[in-house]
Amino acid sequence: MVSRPRLLARGLCIGLACSAAAIAVHAGPAGDAAAKEGQAVFRFQPPDGTTYVESVDTTQVVDFGEGRTSARRSGLRTRITIQKEATGYTITSTLLSGQTTSALDEADNAALKALEGVPLTYHIDGEARIASVSGIKQATDKVRSALSADVAAIVSKALTDEAVLAAARADWDRRVLNFVGRPARPGDVWLAAEKFPLPSGEAVEFYSAMRVAKEEEAAGRECVRVESGYSRDARALSDFLGNGAERLLSDKATLPGPSQVSGGGYRVVDPATLLCYGEELELEVKTTLALPDGGTLPLAIHQTKTYTYEYESH
Repeated sequence: MVSRPRLLARGLCIGLACSAAAIAVHAGPAGDAAAKEGQAVFRFQPPDGTTYVESVDTTQVVDFGEGRTSARRSGLRTRITIQKEATGYTITSTLLSGQTTSALDEADNAALKALEGVPLTYHIDGEARIASVSGIKQATDKVRSALSADVAAIVSKALTDEAVLAAARADWDRRVLNFVGRPARPGDVWLAAEKFPLPSGEAVEFYSAMRVAKEEEAAGRECVRVESGYSRDARALSDFLGNGAERLLSDKATLPGPSQVSGGGYRVVDPATLLCYGEELELEVKTTLALPDGGTLPLAIHQTKTYTYEYESH
């Protein structure tokens, strides 16, 4: 019999893998003030017909306390196609392949295999927000059919249409909407809010401090390197934000609840299109997971991700 921690690890891995496979396009509210002043700002304006393959390599260790841990490595390759519409964009994301190595890799790989070739279509409005997503039910039905009953029960709340859409929006906001309209010159800083989705259907909220570190060329494009730092305590990000700390943190308080978040990363992005050319992040989340039977379990999740891109047309 598989122990509860191992079942939870499997459910957590599958829930996060489904979210990661959902969308791969790359990033608070638009910064209209910067645009009005004629400053260089981030804009979501990818060329019509842009197509690329995103590869995501993830290492994750889940600590359940009392020496109980579960480690896994996974790799996802997803094809993204972007079509410009009259009032926004249509973005189709299709998982090409997914593989994981863990103590429970057979079940994990079956869930990822079920998602291969299943398209999810994101409808983006004129303000670069997700208006709707088509194909969620087909994807979640395939994942459920690949899971055992006990694992399916653990991740059931994470596989509802509402939960998958919320996870997709959280990832989109992190990688696209939190950038749109922000100033894009070296030295510019801002603060955004992000969410880390849990297989229970809940999410851990935290602050993300962003800093444009330098200009950088990538694939012949004039890009910038944006560095990030994470915390639920806004004041802990003061040093990272530098001279902009007082302005950005004056009305920010530590987020309520016992959860803790730390880490950071970087992204190389074209500010004119918000297409990404490289990204790495490291995140540690300590929280308490609500279980289907009404119980709780403390969790410490340490996750690293590396993103690479192969552009076929852009």
